[in-house]
Amino acid sequence: MSFNPQDYTILIVDDNPTNLAMLSEYLKRYGFVIAVAKSGESVLKRMSYFQPDIILLDVLMPGIDGFETCRRLKMNDLTKEIPVIFMTALASPEDKVKGFQVGAVDYVTKPLHQEEVLARVTTHLNIRALTRNLQQQNGQLQKRTNQLETISKVGRQIISILNLEKLIGTVVKLIQSEFGYYFVGVWLLTEPQSTGHGGTVALYAGSKQDSQQLHHVLSLDTPQSIVVSVCQTRQYYLANEVSVDVNYFAWKDLPQTRSELALPLQIGNKIIGVLDIQSNQPTAFDHEDVTALQTMADEIAISIGNAQSYRLAQQEIAERQRAETALQKANDELAKMNVNKDKFFSIVAHDLKGPFQPLLGMSELLPQIITTSSEEDIIEMCDSIHRTAKNVYNLLENLLQWSRLQQNRIQHQPSEINLNQMVEQNIQLLEAKATEKEITLQNKGKEELRVYADENMLDTVFRNLINNALKFTPPGGQVTISAEIREQGLGVKGWRLTPSLQPLAPDFVAVTVSDTGIGISTADLSKLFKIGSHHTTLGTAREKGTGLGLLICKEMVEKNWGQIGVKSELDKGTKVTFTVPLALPKEYRQDLGKTSEVLETSEV
Repeated sequence: MSFNPQDYTILIVDDNPTNLAMLSEYLKRYGFVIAVAKSGESVLKRMSYFQPDIILLDVLMPGIDGFETCRRLKMNDLTKEIPVIFMTALASPEDKVKGFQVGAVDYVTKPLHQEEVLARVTTHLNIRALTRNLQQQNGQLQKRTNQLETISKVGRQIISILNLEKLIGTVVKLIQSEFGYYFVGVWLLTEPQSTGHGGTVALYAGSKQDSQQLHHVLSLDTPQSIVVSVCQTRQYYLANEVSVDVNYFAWKDLPQTRSELALPLQIGNKIIGVLDIQSNQPTAFDHEDVTALQTMADEIAISIGNAQSYRLAQQEIAERQRAETALQKANDELAKMNVNKDKFFSIVAHDLKGPFQPLLGMSELLPQIITTSSEEDIIEMCDSIHRTAKNVYNLLENLLQWSRLQQNRIQHQPSEINLNQMVEQNIQLLEAKATEKEITLQNKGKEELRVYADENMLDTVFRNLINNALKFTPPGGQVTISAEIREQGLGVKGWRLTPSLQPLAPDFVAVTVSDTGIGISTADLSKLFKIGSHHTTLGTAREKGTGLGLLICKEMVEKNWGQIGVKSELDKGTKVTFTVPLALPKEYRQDLGKTSEVLETSEV
């Protein structure tokens, strides 16, 4: 290797000014940079901020002698590698041995021969240069070995990871911990094959040395961005001084970046993203770094491609399973509807056939008895025909209403309703019937209780339930309507609020229609809300029912996010309770569904 004296500084230490001057002038003529000192103390003080390439050190000096000065230099990490050549008149073997023991590399005796000094200095500086070069090569070799080991480690750890988030998080963490770069990030294209205009590239995972996670999105039209440049050219980009690079995109989150290396993540001809590595040191990357890190980037790209393919496959499987589940659910619902339809038509046929038999018979006899029977008999038969026809009409009316509910042909228009006012209207409507049967009909609800529901549906529910209570209560009995607020009560299913409004989730009003009537047996309670278990009973005045009233109530209560249940005992009366949401300001409401549960106990 070439030797250039101007690249080296020699420190000459001697308490004799003449020796200092002569030797300094001689060595300067050959181009060396010369520094001088007159004592060991001054040398040691200067070493904290000044380290020469070689020291020519006198032994016999006042204060700290040369041996002690050398010994202390060798104990200091900053100066222990600096070669020391002793200059002394002490030429005994013992003195030379002592000099080598304290760390000197050579020994010249006084009076000095300048040519000898030059030869020894040149020799040891060459040795030092060779040592430094060897150390640098060893450092580079160790760096490459570490790189290869890290690449192998990254490959082993990520090859079996199919979860994309976990994979990229592991990649960033491993590179950051193994290499100690200022920032490591993995960018992914929003569309893997999009490298033209209009797309975006998103920082899928990025971490600084302080483990701060970063997130960013760049348009592929961004004019100044090393990452975008790599996406468009599919070539690596090395900026060893970003402050003068026109394509560097400065981040406020990365103020210390000095160098940046961006490597394409590519599978075949398809680029899927960029591995972005930044350092807080200038010229932190060389071309051997690029080669090694690109090999690692290629392995990372393959693993990311596998994870993306696995995710797509899982999504397709999930979609297929959802479709199959939806289809199965639809088939189950269709089968259930067909069963219900068959049972329903069987019930309707039975209930229609029953009243038509006497209706046909009485209407056939009516012309015959006009001439043979009294006026009272004729009036009684006409009343009977009218009652029978009315029952048939009520059955058909309920049938049509139930059918419209099943087909969602009744429009659901919830609004804020004064509950007490609606109860009073129904009491007025049915007061005559209650008076006729000598039944006390009363409202115990709160005057200003407001609920949120469809007005027509809620009115139908009240009319049906109060009618039923009057029907099955004997003279002298009592029918009572009451209501109470229940905090986030039954019916909360299907009522959804955004997370920020969850604390304002609505309370529910539990409305109870109770009577002192004939009651219902335990066996019949389980049949009330099941279309396949048709149940109808004559009232206390032999009133006939259609068997559809409670089914209609159930459908309408559920359409208004509520639930309904019955508690009853034979000869001890019945309580029917349903829930309806308490009114909230409009901005807090979002009706997204209905519950399908029915309660058959008093725990409503």
